[in-house]
Amino acid sequence: MTTAPQDLWPSCGYRTLTATPAGLQPTADLYRHLLQRPELRPPEEAGEAERRLYRRLLDDPLLPLNDEVLKTLGDPEAETNYQVYRRFRDLLEQAETLEQAYLRIARGQSGGPVPPVLMDWLTQLILRGLLGPNPDAFRARAAELFFREQKVALEGGVVLADHEYLEGRRGTPGGTDIIQSLLREAQGLASDGRPTLDVLNSETAPRYLTASEAHDLALDISFDSPGLIALAGLLQDWLHHFTGLTGRLAPVKAIEDERWRWHIGLDVNSTDLLNRLYQGAELKRDEQRQILALFTLELTGEQRLRPDAEGYPVHLGLAMDRQGFLRMKPQNLLINLPLREDG
Repeated sequence: MTTAPQDLWPSCGYRTLTATPAGLQPTADLYRHLLQRPELRPPEEAGEAERRLYRRLLDDPLLPLNDEVLKTLGDPEAETNYQVYRRFRDLLEQAETLEQAYLRIARGQSGGPVPPVLMDWLTQLILRGLLGPNPDAFRARAAELFFREQKVALEGGVVLADHEYLEGRRGTPGGTDIIQSLLREAQGLASDGRPTLDVLNSETAPRYLTASEAHDLALDISFDSPGLIALAGLLQDWLHHFTGLTGRLAPVKAIEDERWRWHIGLDVNSTDLLNRLYQGAELKRDEQRQILALFTLELTGEQRLRPDAEGYPVHLGLAMDRQGFLRMKPQNLLINLPLREDG
């Protein structure tokens, strides 16, 4: 196991949180960190009213923000952004922990829409705590799937590259060839001289841990790969962290279960594909290729399961869209389990 010589994802703000047995508690410094986002930081053309309010919030991030105060800004866009800040801040304060706030959002109980970027941020912060003080590089890179979109190279393997990183390289020499080079690597072919991404392995793991925010290392999640094993273990830990449920969550090559009773898609596409398979449909070849990974979850303590789910495994799927992008929804694992109402 490779350990981290420095903090993982240092700019996410994890160090501003207070870790307790009940979960991660927000602090004034966490809100100050949030206020540094470009959507909230006053632009050069901002008026004095907006600048004054911003300074007051930095001094007291819990400052009451009623609509009358926000209307004095004279900028509808700034007013909207601060309304989002207020709603998100108040949600965290009422929930008391990031985990409870996350569950409220996932269950549609947040009292209003929460921008995906803030949901992703919550996910990252919770995962940072879950990974511990000395995270393994494969687990940490697998964790990025929970909150960062991936581009898939699918020839002879399943290799994931960070979409935002690829977009940043689009305007650079050879930038558009990176994914093609990944395809060659996945097939075990020699480099053709075009720019490429390194794939996370035992040799590149130290590089990931010292520059975890570069997002320039691809992850191989082919069957039985260290990346897929790390992802399965992290999903199991994610479930236990929120629910206390224990069990075995492991990758499988196929769902071969005549007693198939329950399944959960870990993204929009796998939800649709698993639903159709469950109903007896036969997937087309290109649809089969969309499925990147399958898992089986066998829970212990089945007294928390609904009677119609007891004694049955839960099948999980991960799939890309038709354009080759993976956008995971880890909340699905938490809210779609067949638990009793009091479970």
